[in-house]
Amino acid sequence: MSDRTRPGMDEILAKLDQAAESAAAVLEVLGCRESVVLDRVLRQKDTYFRVNQSRLKLREMPQEDPELIWYRRPNVGGIRTSQYRRLKVTHVDRVKADLSAVLGVEAVVVKSRRLYRWRNFRIHVDQVDQLGNFIEFEAVLSDSEQIQTGEEQLEQLRSWLDLERVATIATSYLELLLDGGRISEKPKN
Repeated sequence: MSDRTRPGMDEILAKLDQAAESAAAVLEVLGCRESVVLDRVLRQKDTYFRVNQSRLKLREMPQEDPELIWYRRPNVGGIRTSQYRRLKVTHVDRVKADLSAVLGVEAVVVKSRRLYRWRNFRIHVDQVDQLGNFIEFEAVLSDSEQIQTGEEQLEQLRSWLDLERVATIATSYLELLLDGGRISEKPKN
């Protein structure tokens, strides 16, 4: 199990008005290389369980071992810092059944994800069932110097992708799905 605490993973999420294909094409032209995976597009199914003050999801993907992911992140627009833990799961059906019985399932989020890497960033171009197209930037940053550099690099990515004025989303796909797709945004200044 890996455990990350502050500063942990910094991320930002924005809804794409343009098709995910357009963002993916721009990323490829920019020279961002795709992550090494079996398929170009990852299909992810995240089953969220009912917990307080945080989120707990079981992620299933045909290309990789299932994972149980716990994380805590504030629902604010802009750059958000997460604390998280990840645990590989070997008996996924049993774990899902047990957690469903004990905690209850809050929702299931299904998405296709194009995963890109640029420097220390993971760039996700997501097509989320029932919600639409999104782009998410994630970076693991360990100190204040990395955080400042990461924020500068994030602004460069936003500029390249013409996302400078796109509002960031304050919640996760889980909350968006539960709220009928209504987006709580923080406009970019």
